[in-house]
Amino acid sequence: MTPAPGWYDDPERPGAKRWWDGAAWGMRDTEYHSVSEPKPGTEKRDFGSQVGTAWRETKALRILVYLIAGLVVIGIIGSLIPSKKEETTTAAQTTTAAQTTNAAQTTTAAQTTSEPSGVKSTGSEGTIAGELQFDCSLGSCASDLARDNLRSSDVWCMWRGNNVVVHLRLANTLNAHVTASIVPRYDIENGGTHGDSFGSDQDVQIDAASATEATLNAGSPEGVPPGTKISMCWPRLIDADITNP
Repeated sequence: MTPAPGWYDDPERPGAKRWWDGAAWGMRDTEYHSVSEPKPGTEKRDFGSQVGTAWRETKALRILVYLIAGLVVIGIIGSLIPSKKEETTTAAQTTTAAQTTNAAQTTTAAQTTSEPSGVKSTGSEGTIAGELQFDCSLGSCASDLARDNLRSSDVWCMWRGNNVVVHLRLANTLNAHVTASIVPRYDIENGGTHGDSFGSDQDVQIDAASATEATLNAGSPEGVPPGTKISMCWPRLIDADITNP
């Protein structure tokens, strides 16, 4: 019986293999260069088995990538969640900051005996309560230190005869004499703003560490009948400077 095609011991070269094609001897294993015939000791693999192996290898690689990505995401989330210790520290810092702020505000209020700048005052009967506007010309006073140490209170406007007068009290917390330039500005209901024309500002002298009350004559508003309702009282500080008495 003729042997089937395959690799057999080479009858002419002990220890070597030689291809038998079913009828005659062919190439020896050392002469094998063609992919059409398998090498000795190997098996041919069909296309389906090769695809299956590649798919399994790809699936394993994909699973590994997913695992690594999952670990990275878990690490990021863990770093964003504050620990109990951090939460406790933040709460303590917030409480301390709030207590410090409240203490500072309480101390400031106790030290200030008159109303701070810009606070609206309550006028007496027959007057319109007002508020001094700290608005130096060109954005800066001759002395910002003098401006920052002035406190206004008891600001009001009223008719006095044919004229309107503007009253205010200025307290000076500096240990130096201060001159404040005030524009006696006010509004007439449905009659516009008055008392702020060019050159209408008037000087108020405040001695060191003391307070001064001033009643400024704002004149007669043009075209307005005396006694017309004053809708707003908002005099304006346009300059402040440390000066000689």
